[in-house]
Amino acid sequence: MTFKRSLQAALRSARGGGYARRIIESLRPVPEPLPRAVFNFTIDFELCWGTAFDHDPRHQARQRALSSEAQARNFEPFVRLLERTGFPVSWAVLGKLADARHAVPEGARFRPSWHPGDWYAVPEGLLHDERLWNGERYLDSLRATLPSAEILSHGYAHIDYRDRAATEAVARADITLGRRLLESRGFRPEGFVYPCNKVGHEGLLRGSGFKIARGGGPEWSAAPGDVILSPVGFWISPGALSLADFKRIVDHAIELRAFVHPWMHLVECDLRQRDLQDFYRPAFDSVREHEARGELEILNFGGIARRLAPLDVP
Repeated sequence: MTFKRSLQAALRSARGGGYARRIIESLRPVPEPLPRAVFNFTIDFELCWGTAFDHDPRHQARQRALSSEAQARNFEPFVRLLERTGFPVSWAVLGKLADARHAVPEGARFRPSWHPGDWYAVPEGLLHDERLWNGERYLDSLRATLPSAEILSHGYAHIDYRDRAATEAVARADITLGRRLLESRGFRPEGFVYPCNKVGHEGLLRGSGFKIARGGGPEWSAAPGDVILSPVGFWISPGALSLADFKRIVDHAIELRAFVHPWMHLVECDLRQRDLQDFYRPAFDSVREHEARGELEILNFGGIARRLAPLDVP
């Protein structure tokens, strides 16, 4: 472990490990048809389009540039790790990565009062570097390198589905366009992940062909049309959780027969801190060991939906 990660771990320990404790307290059992704990690891993949909401300073072009540069830098090393280990990871992908310039018609465009510019435009200063906003090369790489990886829809343009500007027409366009553009690249998303986990317009999911979505809270629930809403899970980063924290969370989930759903963005992986070698690889190995002992199942969202299809989730 590098000095920086060791220092972060010491500080977390001195503070009582509050984040890991809160995650453990939020764990909920999986519905009865699932006989043991279920694990799913998802990467929310956005490049520069992962706009944060409500006057967040990450709106600033410089911050969006730094975030997308980190994602572009970390993509290939992370994919190589997954290729070597064969560990199954789901990817929640914005439709913008399949076609960044697709025109959204008037009446269906997201125009929040707190964002003065064009929501759909490439941020100022990034147009010269396609790596930061054009996702086609990354999607081609996923399809070629990890052909069995689950691709989930993250919507088209990372809109806030709870905002007043997200009318039904805006939400429907974002959901359907995100799915259609991923399909145009050869993917068949069964599940949906709301941007920033802000759940809204759930009644539109079934009509767009989705069977399951990541929910916004700790409980299992159902949206109109029997779309399953999973627990929201937890954000994972080596800067916020140690490997020991992660293993403790998984151990508790096994005891509770719970859903373990860590999710991240590639920006949280710091190659300089040996995060691939010291955190992600051993974390994935430890989950595989639990799986080999029959203590948990690794399932993608489509697999969960199929297993729970006959179930009325409360």
